Amino acid sequence: MQGYNSFTKYKTEFVTDEDFKGRDTSLGVRLHYSEWTFKKFLDRPWLGFGTGSFDHAYGEQVEKYPGGVRPTTNPHNYHVLILIQFGVIGFLVYGAIFVAQLWSVRLMPTSYEYRSLALLLPLFYGLINMYDTYLWGHQLQALFAYMTAIFYRRDMWESMR
Repeated sequence: MQGYNSFTKYKTEFVTDEDFKGRDTSLGVRLHYSEWTFKKFLDRPWLGFGTGSFDHAYGEQVEKYPGGVRPTTNPHNYHVLILIQFGVIGFLVYGAIFVAQLWSVRLMPTSYEYRSLALLLPLFYGLINMYDTYLWGHQLQALFAYMTAIFYRRDMWESMR
């Protein structure tokens, strides 16, 4: 209910870039970061602004509206972070990771014990990365790599065919 109320407040009280009402909730701030980042991505959609560019680009936003916007180092949405830094081309490479995982699940026999977890891993990370930059931190990045190595190991499930 709190999330719904925060979302409603954000959408009804948000008028212009100078009006920061509705952004005083955690969800409102995250929505602002994601929305602003996506708008900025549209300035350079193909190749983006480069690695680490979000800090600089958003810093200009903070300088433009002092006291209205909280400074941040990431937009709390990994998908739009990839878009602003690497553009559509980088996002396609990033998305290819998840597509390859889902394709591997399609090839796995139904008797493979980790098949359901192999299906859930890319779906779960795709979902949680909409709300924060989980592949940016080394702990969850390592977990993703380890789980990928375990679940998609071909010699584990090819012998079952």
